[in-house]
Amino acid sequence: MSPASDRNPSLLHGVVACTLRGRRASDAIEIVTERDGAVSIVVLDVRAAREQESLRSRLASSALVSLAEREPMHVLANSLRTIVCQAVAASVGVTALRVHPMHGRVELLNAGMPPVACALPDGRLLQMPALSGDVGPRSNRAHPYELIPLAPGSIWFVASDGATGGSLEDTNQLWGSLGLPSSSFELAAESHEGLERRLREQLGELPLPEDASLVVVPTAAPRRAESGIRDS
Repeated sequence: MSPASDRNPSLLHGVVACTLRGRRASDAIEIVTERDGAVSIVVLDVRAAREQESLRSRLASSALVSLAEREPMHVLANSLRTIVCQAVAASVGVTALRVHPMHGRVELLNAGMPPVACALPDGRLLQMPALSGDVGPRSNRAHPYELIPLAPGSIWFVASDGATGGSLEDTNQLWGSLGLPSSSFELAAESHEGLERRLREQLGELPLPEDASLVVVPTAAPRRAESGIRDS
């Protein structure tokens, strides 16, 4: 499976993804869905590397294998680090998100990427910043990840720093310009082309200096309980 920007990642269990290609092809998106409703995504942003496109492709392939085999987050990060360490002057920002509806939890690894946003059903917008820096030769510590209770009906938003104007700390401008949290359901209902258009409207003139990626991951709302007693 190639990066999402090179195919049409039309609604995989409701996931919508797009990448606007910049002068440097640095981003890759991989998405895996399971029969039990679990959804896993990885967004990669390769930085300061020679043969950047080749490295991006190798990292995306490794991430896809890790997702498909349901490897733990630390194994995924270590696999990427092994590849990056073979490159010259390279590192990679990584966001890995796994949503487990049956188990009621979300796994999130954010290494050197902008904060991930979660629009809750009650209208609040939560942001989860990176817990570590890029994956690469200079990172000699484990990359921690979070286990978060799943709020059914929540919608998750992942962006690369190309979409945030280069910022790794502040995503308020991006989320605000997209209208979050009030527009979260509208964005989740967009097509690939519609999401790409919305992102382009925020970033202005093309080509961009670097790739800009955005992924929207909705979760199913809880079913409303109905009484078995009905009026005749």
